[in-house]
Amino acid sequence: MAGSNNGGVIGPVVVATTGGPISAITETFTAPGTFTQTFGAPGSLNVLVVAGGGGAAQRKAGGGGAGGVRAISSHPSPTSAIAVTVGAGGRGGIPGPSGGPPNGLSGGNSIFATASSPISATGGGFADSQPGGSGGSGLPTSAQGTGNVGGYSPVEGYNAGVGAGTPGGGGGGGAGQVGSSGSSNSNGGSGYSWPVNSTTYGGGGGGGGLTGATPIGLPNGTAGSASPGGGGAGTINNNAGQSGTDGLGGGGGSGGFVYPGGDSGAAGDGGDGVVIVNQGAFTQSASASGVWSLQKQMSLLKQSKWPS
Repeated sequence: MAGSNNGGVIGPVVVATTGGPISAITETFTAPGTFTQTFGAPGSLNVLVVAGGGGAAQRKAGGGGAGGVRAISSHPSPTSAIAVTVGAGGRGGIPGPSGGPPNGLSGGNSIFATASSPISATGGGFADSQPGGSGGSGLPTSAQGTGNVGGYSPVEGYNAGVGAGTPGGGGGGGAGQVGSSGSSNSNGGSGYSWPVNSTTYGGGGGGGGLTGATPIGLPNGTAGSASPGGGGAGTINNNAGQSGTDGLGGGGGSGGFVYPGGDSGAAGDGGDGVVIVNQGAFTQSASASGVWSLQKQMSLLKQSKWPS
């Protein structure tokens, strides 16, 4: 047989390892890729799947919803390589006739595609009261984007806050909390803190507000703050909204608007999602490739490393 010297011995065909302690391994995907489990690792994984956040709307409107967040502990060990999809954040609304969609775009889904039990998270809803992993907000006082459109338990995200009408929009839903209403503080809902690394993911975007209209009897709106989990802050005074944080799946913050008109501030984009796979520390058994020379065989036997 090729590679064998002196009438070599064929043993169990396994992956060659030197053996010994293996530290906990965390693999982070910020772009599409493939996950392959370390040989000999324990039989389950901790997996976090975060979708892209939704884009906010321009002109004193609602914040974008956070990307859905799925945290799975003790996920069955995959027996083959796993395809990973990472959702991009949705574009924020752009003012003016030559701009893009004024209300933004929803974020993309993220997937850890095991054959037996794939884990999917839904992109955040854009700020026209659109549903998503977490909902996007808008101006109407009676409408809010719904979260957890995947129907998961535990939920992947929450509803947006309702808008305040003319004064401004509400906050986008977060992975851990409903967004605030436009008549309150327009903050996006806070995200979910993953116990494995104590990082918060999936904050909703803040709403934007109207200013300068008090002479005609219209109240000023409020700008929603940046939320825990990468949600972008909303603004007032024709300023641009803040984008959600990439790698956290935060929703974008809405742009502001000064009465009586003109171009308002552009809205923030949603933050890109992420997929993180964690496998705990373990002691890896020593093994060889399955084909050895007699000299190599004797050496392994003396070291008690001949695999059984």
